[in-house]
Amino acid sequence: EATSLSSDSLQYDMMTLEMQRLDHNCQTLDDRIKELALTAEDATIGRMRAQILDVARAEDKPAKPKKALVLAMTLVLGLMMGSGSALAADWMDQRLRSVEEIRITLGAPVLGLIPHMKSKRGAIACGQAVALEPMSETAEAYRTIRTAIYFGTPDGESKKILITSPAPGDGKSTMASNLAIAMAQAGQRVVLLDCDFRRPTQHKVFELKSEIGLSSVVAGTARVEEAVQHSPAIEGLDILPCGPIPP
Repeated sequence: EATSLSSDSLQYDMMTLEMQRLDHNCQTLDDRIKELALTAEDATIGRMRAQILDVARAEDKPAKPKKALVLAMTLVLGLMMGSGSALAADWMDQRLRSVEEIRITLGAPVLGLIPHMKSKRGAIACGQAVALEPMSETAEAYRTIRTAIYFGTPDGESKKILITSPAPGDGKSTMASNLAIAMAQAGQRVVLLDCDFRRPTQHKVFELKSEIGLSSVVAGTARVEEAVQHSPAIEGLDILPCGPIPP
């Protein structure tokens, strides 16, 4: 009888455990079903609330790059850089560009302004502009300087004029020959000395011989009377060319 009771109790315990396991599984299954139901309901509600706001279509223009904006920024940046470069170049340029700048900087009077002559015209055309083109603006400018020199120097006190410049190619030879011609045309006796021992030009301007000249006189191989040559076209103008270029 004791054995029979023990067997019934064991079976009861096993059935209880099985029921608990089944109840747990059912609870788990029920929870999962509820989750799936909620998910399905949410999906259904989402589909019901979804609506088309705008139809997607391809753009006619690319999103990037924005050419108008890029061009505008490039234009502004280019103007800024160009203006800055121009201001920097003007600030670094120390050349004198006006009569007032020359007067203020050097503290010296300005006798006149000479129009620019193209070097392609040749040495003779540039050097004898006063004689070859007497009615030109260039000839009038040289005559104006001649008059300014006459009024600026007392009679008999100044008979020598030195024409020079700080750099080659500034027009010293052209200035000297034309001013000498202008003074000779005014009735003055003029002797033009070519003291440029690097690039002498006066013998080319007046088409003279250069075998004897100032260098010969300085070296003692010739007398001044032998070296001075008369201008064939300008009365009252004598030229002392440079002569042989010394080593």
